[in-house]
Amino acid sequence: MLNTSGYNELSNILLFTQLWTWSAAVTDLSISIVIIFGLWWKQTGDDTALDRLVPKIVSAAMESAAMTSIFAVCAAVIDACTWNDFR
Repeated sequence: MLNTSGYNELSNILLFTQLWTWSAAVTDLSISIVIIFGLWWKQTGDDTALDRLVPKIVSAAMESAAMTSIFAVCAAVIDACTWNDFR
């Protein structure tokens, strides 16, 4: 009789890692979008110091969030592409 318990365990681990990477990518992108739009909507439309500062803060938020978002999406895509190699 063939012992397939190791295969089932590996398959469960691979499924968990794929779910983890995709959820991390979606969460990272969601946080970035919420921060950017949340800051953008804080503008009053007047020529105040806040309105001059918001684009700079949005730019800094996009630069810092872009790296983690790109990494998370790339990791999820690589995990999805290699899924069949390890099944």
